[in-house]
Amino acid sequence: MSSDLENLILHGTPIPARRREPVSSKQRYWHMHDEGQHRFGIGRRRVYYRDTEGRYEELATRKGRFAGIRPRTASEQVSLAAAADPDR
Repeated sequence: MSSDLENLILHGTPIPARRREPVSSKQRYWHMHDEGQHRFGIGRRRVYYRDTEGRYEELATRKGRFAGIRPRTASEQVSLAAAADPDR
């Protein structure tokens, strides 16, 4: 029995197209999740929050996953406070 490649070379017979099994949206999401290609979640957005002591910090992410907390500088604290409460 000859392979598809041999048939193509020897007889010019085209290689038959492979059929893909239907993939559910849930399977597609988890495949993208495992590959680090997030379509959902925070992705590359920057997320800031104010902690219980009133300081602003950033949630650090790497490939769409939580990677830690980054404290902000004093000048960024002022800017973030003004943006969060413009009536201040």
